Amino acid sequence: KEQTAAFFNTLHGIFCSVSVYLRGAGDRALLGCEGSNDDDLDDLRRAALKALLIKVHVARLVLAIGASLKFHVRVAEHSLADGYLESSRVPLLLFDYYRVKGLLLKEEQLLIDEVCGLQLEDAEGEDGTSTKFFVCLNYKPNRSGNFMRG
Repeated sequence: KEQTAAFFNTLHGIFCSVSVYLRGAGDRALLGCEGSNDDDLDDLRRAALKALLIKVHVARLVLAIGASLKFHVRVAEHSLADGYLESSRVPLLLFDYYRVKGLLLKEEQLLIDEVCGLQLEDAEGEDGTSTKFFVCLNYKPNRSGNFMRG
């Protein structure tokens, strides 16, 4: 519990540090300053918009890191067993997986697809072929080479 709290406190610290560091331009850069020429105002507005964009990306990535810890803990828990997920646990793991993906850009999502540890396997069931979810921590393709895609 203490290590988890320390982890999330560190994420909070990262976001706070970035927010304080980028505060510089403030609202006046977006609203305008009296006595300044147009070029100075444009430069201030550009700097303020860049700072805002950086804050948004840092917030997005901090949230993604926090959600990915929860996902990783679920993957680790199931990989310590036989690696196969019970059908009742699949929605929880997929919810965490898509929560992380939803916070990432398309380029970043491709990386997550490759290393998430969640894989699909075709298995013979009583009613024919079905798909089972498999998790592993070594992040390599399973026997059939399927990675989680979607």
